[in-house]
Amino acid sequence: MGGVIAGLIARYGSPETLTGAAGTQTVTAMLQPLRYRGRQNSFRDWSDPGSREPGRYLLLCSSAPEGYDMVACGGRRYWLRHWDAFEAEGQPLYYWAVLTREE
Repeated sequence: MGGVIAGLIARYGSPETLTGAAGTQTVTAMLQPLRYRGRQNSFRDWSDPGSREPGRYLLLCSSAPEGYDMVACGGRRYWLRHWDAFEAEGQPLYYWAVLTREE
């Protein structure tokens, strides 16, 4: 992993715990609420500035969360719904995942 994004995750991220069939792993990550559900934002009814749809979060992390289904962050637990790598020239720059809060 390299580049500016990796540096930002390393500097501003915090240690988060991934758990699942692969066991337990601590990764450096940043968690951010997602503002919209889909990619068709241009066709969406816009909400008031600063408002967010509750319950969906974006995780940027330093290593692939493959084999994990739960993230512990700040005393809360989140289900890992989908993840992928952001790549440049065939090399992963960082990993992202969409999470939902455990109820």
